[in-house]
Amino acid sequence: MNNKVCVSFVDVFVQKGFKIKGIARIIEEKDIDFETKVGLIKSCFTDKFPIPQLIEIEVQKIESIKAPSYFMFPNITEQEQIESAMKTYKVKNYKED
Repeated sequence: MNNKVCVSFVDVFVQKGFKIKGIARIIEEKDIDFETKVGLIKSCFTDKFPIPQLIEIEVQKIESIKAPSYFMFPNITEQEQIESAMKTYKVKNYKED
C-alpha cells in the first residue's frame, strides 16, 4: 500500500493556494486515539453526519501554488485576478448592507 499523499488547496478567485505532501494514516473508530482526534473537528459538525474514519497526514513538504497567469502577466494584481475569475465563473460580488 502506498501511503504517500498530495493534497492541494486553491482559492479559485485569487488563483493561489498550497500543495501539501506527506504520509497518510487512516484512523478508524476502533483506534485508541480516534475519540481524541475526532473531538478536534466534531464541534464543526452536527451528529447528523457521523465521522467513521479520519485521515491524518504527517506533512513533509508544503509548496505554494500560483496560476500560470501570474507568471505570464507578472504585473497582474490579486484584485485583477479575482475580477477575471468572477467574470469567468459568472459570479457577482456579494456586499452586505
